[in-house]
Amino acid sequence: MSSLLPEWAELIESGVSQRLAGAHPDGRPTLCRALAARALPDGRIEVLAAAAVAGDVLAAIGATGRVAYVAGRPDLGRALHVKGDGAEPFLPTDAHADWFARCGRRFADSLRTLGADADGMLAAWYDVPTDRLRGVRFTPRAAFDQTPGPAAGQPLLLGPGGPPAPMPTVDAATLRAPRPPATAPVPTLTEARRLLEGVVPPSLCSVGADGAPHLAFVSHAEYVDASHVALTYQDRKSTRLNSSHMPVSR
Repeated sequence: MSSLLPEWAELIESGVSQRLAGAHPDGRPTLCRALAARALPDGRIEVLAAAAVAGDVLAAIGATGRVAYVAGRPDLGRALHVKGDGAEPFLPTDAHADWFARCGRRFADSLRTLGADADGMLAAWYDVPTDRLRGVRFTPRAAFDQTPGPAAGQPLLLGPGGPPAPMPTVDAATLRAPRPPATAPVPTLTEARRLLEGVVPPSLCSVGADGAPHLAFVSHAEYVDASHVALTYQDRKSTRLNSSHMPVSR
């Protein structure tokens, strides 16, 4: 097994904005907001997300075993992209509760330094009971520095992992959770326009020719009209290359 080096393992637990992505066997990308992540002693990465939004991602990951994960600290401007395989969905237990809550508090602390409504985001995203969480464990196979600047996109060294620890797994049917009843209609792009101007950066998921999901944070998204947004033309060679053969991104 391989593992993240300590400075990057510490970053993903330090209060980050994070996303988890997969790709269905037919190449369709899918992603959701992740809420907590940590590096396990054997080198694998463990990620938690709300069941209400993670169903399609878990289905894709369960079918292919491949995963992409990004984490960024809005207050520090540091970001990381990890590609992994051997992914196994799992059901979190009460033993995850303290760690999950700690990740939420650290994320809120990082947002407060930017003057954001940290308490509101904490209530909206982290008020999730353990039985409404879902998890994924995977082995990192490649990692990239996504911190804006000249080193953005550079591959990172991975360290050796420890012996794999046995972990219980569950089937996909057990992991499925119905979405809670909608309390409001899904907003249109025009209604959601102000979300493009927040302190938490949006992300973009594409799929490579080999079927592997690829994630990237977007530094700026601009509302164009009711059906379109414009993205900054950053040095996103992988995203552009992926879009040339699979013109569907999320």
